[in-house]
Order: sequence, then C-alpha cells, then structure tokens
Amino acid sequence: MEGISPEGMDEQQLDMYWRGASVELINKHRVLVFGKSTCPYCIRVKDLFKKLGVEFFAYEFDQEGDDGLRMKKAMHQYTGKTSVPQVFIKGKHIGGCDDTMSAHDKGEIQKLLQNGCS
Repeated sequence: MEGISPEGMDEQQLDMYWRGASVELINKHRVLVFGKSTCPYCIRVKDLFKKLGVEFFAYEFDQEGDDGLRMKKAMHQYTGKTSVPQVFIKGKHIGGCDDTMSAHDKGEIQKLLQNGCS
C-alpha cells in the first residue's frame, strides 16, 4: 500500500496490511488476475484476455518472493479460495479458470466490461 511499509509489523498487522494491499489492487485494476507465472490455468485466462484485447494486470505470486506468499494468503482470506488464478473484473470476483471461461462463454465477461458490476 502506498505510503505504508510493512517493516517492523507483527503477524496480525502484516495480515491486515496485505489484506488492504490486495483490496487496493482489486480496486485499482479494471481486470486483475492473481496467479503464478508458470500455471497453465493462469496462462489460459491471461491468453483469453489477450485474445479479447482486454488490458489486465497480472499479480504473479511466484515472482514476488515473500511478498507474493503474503499476498496469496490475503487473497485466500478475501476470496476463500487457495487455487489460482483468481480473477476480478471491476472489483467483482469472477473466480478461477473454469469460472472465467464459463463466464466468457455466457457473455458475462463482456457485459461486465461494458456495463460495470451491477
């Protein structure tokens, strides 16, 4: 999170910090993919957005060291899911790869991107 450093925080404070950081990312990016750089399901979702010409932000847990592990824990606390990818569109949690592909097949992703999350 901008302007706040996690240095010197205890575990509870760190958890709160990373939960806040995950929510900040979700709210900042129109399309956000939490994942891992080598995960085939993550790659499939990112390829879908590329094919659709949709700009997205990918937060790759495995590329962020200890911060990535803490962010993954925060994402789990936020979504209740431990699997990757976890996709958010305009702040709405879509789910994992199968959920995202299903939403695309039903035209729901396109609607969300055009109209918002309501």
